[in-house]
Amino acid sequence: MKLLLTILTFGCTLMYGLSQEMELKPNSGQWTTEVNFSPFGSTPISISGIRVRKFNEQKAFRAIVFLSHSTTKPVEDVTLSTTEFSFKPGQEYHFDGTKRLSPYIGFELDLALKGSTYKSEGDVEVEIKGAWDQAGTEQGYFRFGANFIIGGDFYISESIYLGTEVGFGFSYLTQNDIETTSEVFTEDVIGGSAFTIGPNYNGSIRLGYAF
Repeated sequence: MKLLLTILTFGCTLMYGLSQEMELKPNSGQWTTEVNFSPFGSTPISISGIRVRKFNEQKAFRAIVFLSHSTTKPVEDVTLSTTEFSFKPGQEYHFDGTKRLSPYIGFELDLALKGSTYKSEGDVEVEIKGAWDQAGTEQGYFRFGANFIIGGDFYISESIYLGTEVGFGFSYLTQNDIETTSEVFTEDVIGGSAFTIGPNYNGSIRLGYAF
């Protein structure tokens, strides 16, 4: 009898504790930031830009910003430069879910620019704008797109969460013209374009921190 009472007491206490579990999802005014998490990959932690969200009740403004620049000199008289910038603003609408799980839908825009140049200061000076060579290596571009998003976050603790999302959208890309100038000739290659529409997803788990 005592054992039965002990089991019943423990069960009631556990059920009461679970029912009273504190809300772990972010409150209005809180921010989150995250990285890509691939525990079984060669690079477990990676980033594809600075990712932030700011919550306002069950809505969240989101943005991904990426900026990079590289300058290399493969040989003494040659300089290769590339600059990339992308900005993805969007909005999320979160549903009630549970105290740990926060499912959402949303949308995001996609704006991106890339520019590349080649410059040789040897016996014959050559400058290429739009790529590193006339074949289009590291060719620059302008991209515009939009995505409809479905995702979810699971909060391990009050500050740490794991998430995933998939999307469906379109992207329109125009490649930069390749302009080659030197002391002896000038040549232009007109850039092309590409339009894609379909599903897209982040193959990594999103590992995030709320503050």
